[in-house]
Amino acid sequence: MPIQSVTERLPPHRPSRFVHLLPYAAVLIPMMLLGAGAELSWLQVWRDARSDLQRAAEGGADYGNRILSGYALAAGRINELLRGLSDAEIHAREAELHGDLAKMVAEVPQGIASHVMDRDGVPLLSATLFPVPRNETVVADRDFFLALKAADAPDVHISAVHVGHFEGRPFFAVSRRRQNTGNGLPRGSFDGIVNLSVEPATLADGMRRVLGDEAVIGLVRADGAVLVHTNNDGGNDGGPPARLPADSPILGAMQGDGFAIETRSPFTGDAQIIAARQLPGFPIYALASRSRDSIIQQWWSGLLPHLALGLPMTLALLLLSLRVRRDQQRLTADNSGLTSALLESEAWLRRVQRIGRVGGFEIDLPTGVNRRSPEYMALQGMAAEPRTEQHDDWVARLHPEDRERAQAAFLYAIESPGTTTTYAQEYRIVTPEGGIRWTAARAEIERDAKGRALRMVGAHLDITALKQTEQALAESEARFRQIAETIDEIFYVAEPSTGRMRYVSPAWARITGHPATAPQNAAEAWLAAVHPEDRERVRAARREGPYDIEYRMLRADGGERRLHDRAFAVPDPMSGAAARVTGVARDVTEERQATEIQALLAAEVDHRAKNVLAVVQSVIRLTRAATVPDFAAAIEGRVAALARAHSLLARGRWIGSELNRMVEEELAAHDVGDRFRTSGPMVVLIADAVQPMSMVLHELATNAAKYGALSARDGRIDIDWVLLPGGKLRLTWSESGGPVVSEPPTGRGFGSTLIEATVAGQLKGEFERDWSRFGLRAIITIDVTMLQPYVAAPQPLGVPHAAPHAVPRNTGMRGRRILLAEDETLIALELRDIIEELGCELVGPARTPDEAFALIAQAGRLDAAVLDVNLGGRQIFPVAEKLRQRGVPMVFTTGYSNLPSEQTQGAPVLRKPLARGELVAALTALLAPATAEG
Repeated sequence: MPIQSVTERLPPHRPSRFVHLLPYAAVLIPMMLLGAGAELSWLQVWRDARSDLQRAAEGGADYGNRILSGYALAAGRINELLRGLSDAEIHAREAELHGDLAKMVAEVPQGIASHVMDRDGVPLLSATLFPVPRNETVVADRDFFLALKAADAPDVHISAVHVGHFEGRPFFAVSRRRQNTGNGLPRGSFDGIVNLSVEPATLADGMRRVLGDEAVIGLVRADGAVLVHTNNDGGNDGGPPARLPADSPILGAMQGDGFAIETRSPFTGDAQIIAARQLPGFPIYALASRSRDSIIQQWWSGLLPHLALGLPMTLALLLLSLRVRRDQQRLTADNSGLTSALLESEAWLRRVQRIGRVGGFEIDLPTGVNRRSPEYMALQGMAAEPRTEQHDDWVARLHPEDRERAQAAFLYAIESPGTTTTYAQEYRIVTPEGGIRWTAARAEIERDAKGRALRMVGAHLDITALKQTEQALAESEARFRQIAETIDEIFYVAEPSTGRMRYVSPAWARITGHPATAPQNAAEAWLAAVHPEDRERVRAARREGPYDIEYRMLRADGGERRLHDRAFAVPDPMSGAAARVTGVARDVTEERQATEIQALLAAEVDHRAKNVLAVVQSVIRLTRAATVPDFAAAIEGRVAALARAHSLLARGRWIGSELNRMVEEELAAHDVGDRFRTSGPMVVLIADAVQPMSMVLHELATNAAKYGALSARDGRIDIDWVLLPGGKLRLTWSESGGPVVSEPPTGRGFGSTLIEATVAGQLKGEFERDWSRFGLRAIITIDVTMLQPYVAAPQPLGVPHAAPHAVPRNTGMRGRRILLAEDETLIALELRDIIEELGCELVGPARTPDEAFALIAQAGRLDAAVLDVNLGGRQIFPVAEKLRQRGVPMVFTTGYSNLPSEQTQGAPVLRKPLARGELVAALTALLAPATAEG
């Protein structure tokens, strides 16, 4: 049976309103009952309080009436005791009468004293005092004496509260006039009083015992004077008589026989309910009062048990009603087919299907009828409305490349009989517009007892965006891996929380030679490969977060590489914390080496440039000529020869130059055309030999142009060179066709001197010449070390520290022996002239450190030394150390801009090219102490 929508299957249903109101009723009804009960209890408590107070007031009035009436009767009996006795007789019989009076007072309940006063208020007799004070008026000003002395005196008078003159305690008096005295006064005349004193505290105790203490009972005169009340045992603690305020509502209410009002208590001052009853025959009222708080407390006392029972029962009833409502709602929903819930669920489901691009379907497998939801049809690119289709309609929409596979999977799932109850696959469909969409199908299959498939209910999910994302992600990952695996830098991804490497590119193995390790071990392997001196710094940098550091890494083969490692944090989009650290470690070994080489090269260029300038300076100073044009031509030729030598070195990358090219360059400068011939094997001179050889060839060519073969039109020059056994080079310079030489030249010019000194010094060779009638024949032998591939071993900078040199004790500049170490011939010749002009004796020059050591060993006394820092590519500092050990002061000459101070040890350093005065000043300063001592 096809699935119908909720609205089709279920009639509209509205849950009973009573079910919704049941919890409210479960709370409101009991609470209303409790409230009504509380209200009734409230009214009843107040009614009971008023009734109880009225009864208490009546009891107080009855009790007070009995007490006061008893006191009045006792006063009458005392009158009878004294009937017919005059004041004098009473005085005479005071002892007897005192005893009788004391007995009578003892019989009166709650009485404390009794006194008989004469007409002037002087005591005649007392039940408590014997003898009574005479000649003292003690009560003439009391209210009871004044009231009974008046013409309209009452039969019995109840006084206000006073403090007794004799006992010193509070009391109020019940008094009557003395009657039938023996003083002989007319009948009806005032002849004193009989007085019984009542202690309020004692009376209050009696009232509490008889009437209880639920209410405060008091006796108040009609004029507001308070006689007694049970609240504080006697009113005012011995002070002035207590009295109701004139505006007290109690005074106004005393006009009637009885009343009950709510006002402030005259005894306690708090809000009270007060009831009153007049004592019969007395202008006195009995007041009964209870505080409002005590009545409310009584109300609460009666209400709390009901609340203690009612509130839990109400709560239980609420919980029960909630459960009943829940059960009723569930029952109603079950009985009505869960109409509301299903309607909401269906609407929610359709909304989710629409938003999530999920379509539902149901297939009646025996008939092949397919029921499609609106969302399903929308996913197929059709109108979003429910539709009934056949299986072939679905097959027709399948992508041709997926059709066979998708249909086979469907048929396999519904195979009958069978046990499969689930169906799931992914495939592409083609929409009517020709668009392609990816679909994920999921369904459940219902089968009968025999395993026959009856119905399939499922959903289609549009996963086109997911597939596109997966494809883009795969392409991105492929590009990432392609880049990461081909770049020269080590790319890595690490987790800060665990310290583990999630990815390390293959460049790790290429750069470090260490094999790739599992991600969980990569971080430890990385740190283990870091140079021990840098390891802790790298560990600290990783611990602190993003970093940019450079450190050394040890290769697996023991080599050392330098890495520039830069890492940055990738934050988590949700928390903002660093989720991972991504970094690139670049091998900067060659870069740093190139930088160091560049710095060394710059220093070397600086040195060579200054050295060349020094050579040019020496050329200028040493050149001699008869005329200025000749001097200029000589200088120009020699400087040009130096320039050609440096051009050849530059073309040879400062490694060296071919000999044949040097010869051709030099002869080409003299425009000899084809009047020369060269012959010899390929020979490359080292860089240090190129300049001196160029100068030698220049001097030979210049001499030939001026005086030899090249000065004649038919003159020629043959230059031949051969390699001798042992590796030395022999070059033969032969001139012919020039002026006839009758005899060898007798003098030696600067050029000859330069050639001989250069060959012997810088080229470490020998120079021979032979003059024949045809011209000059010169033979130059060059040491093997001047030829490639011979390379002198570099000498390290730095020498052991030596103690400061001692200054030799010599006198004067003349005769001082100066050691000169300089490998540039022209500079050596110039320095020789300067030293000899100072009158000093030259030792040297030494062109290598070995020659310098030999001269030191052979020379004997040395007073100073002038040392070129670089001799043939080797450092002079070991020689300097030897001189320091002998106490010989020295001055260094160099083309380098900077020298380590630990090497020079404070000795003067002169920069090339030297000014003549600089060397003179330096030598003078070195030798001046010795001169002064001499």
